[in-house]
Amino acid sequence: MIAAVFSDSHKDLKTLSLAAEAAKGFGATKMIHLGDAFRDGLELKKHSDDVVMVPGLWCDEYHDSKVPNRLIIDLGGFKTLLTHSNKATLEDMAQDRNPEEIIKAENIDILLYGHTHIYESVIRAGRLDLNPGSCRANDKRAASVTYGLIITDGNKATGKIMDLNGKVAAETTLIKL
Repeated sequence: MIAAVFSDSHKDLKTLSLAAEAAKGFGATKMIHLGDAFRDGLELKKHSDDVVMVPGLWCDEYHDSKVPNRLIIDLGGFKTLLTHSNKATLEDMAQDRNPEEIIKAENIDILLYGHTHIYESVIRAGRLDLNPGSCRANDKRAASVTYGLIITDGNKATGKIMDLNGKVAAETTLIKL
């Protein structure tokens, strides 16, 4: 399975669409949007029938109790937490669980988060942490437009950070024992 991961598109639908097409070129069939702006994730439905979204801290939906701010999904047998921020924030609602507590309590294998606009794909405390960076052109907080790929195959999950030219900026593999 190959899933594409996007964050911090901030209403730049043109760049998000370009990144989604690039991800499809690598075989991505599932698209994940991690917020800011939540409705940007709807753009991904033009590129995949399998889209999952969580809102960012500055989205109206983040304060709507009907929209979950954090989701746990299965990605090819890996328990995966989707959240905009990897830490509790002042913007969290009362019912929002602290991401760090969810990771421990739910034995999370993969953490997907955004918010910082700075990409990373690392192994941390026995899990794969991936922040796809920013999917907005001319973002002053990011070196370039990037998105993530999660590739699962049996007991192996690889996180890649990609730029729009198809260059791998970072890559990490988790082997689940």
